[in-house]
Amino acid sequence: MATSDLKSIKLRMVFDNGMDENGKPKYSNKTYSNINNASTPDEIHQAAQALAGLSSKPLMNIEKNDSYDINA
Repeated sequence: MATSDLKSIKLRMVFDNGMDENGKPKYSNKTYSNINNASTPDEIHQAAQALAGLSSKPLMNIEKNDSYDINA
């Protein structure tokens, strides 16, 4: 039976970067690596909100990306 081991967690923040020449929204991303494996969703959200406060662009979305090793 295969098992999985958590390898890393990354925090991706998506910011509103205005509109393009066709009126479609543009976005910019910032990714932070080495997130503590024991971090709760609330802690990650609080950290993202604090980091977003340092940006002049509005925060649109917060994503947590987990990466696993699959072992046979």
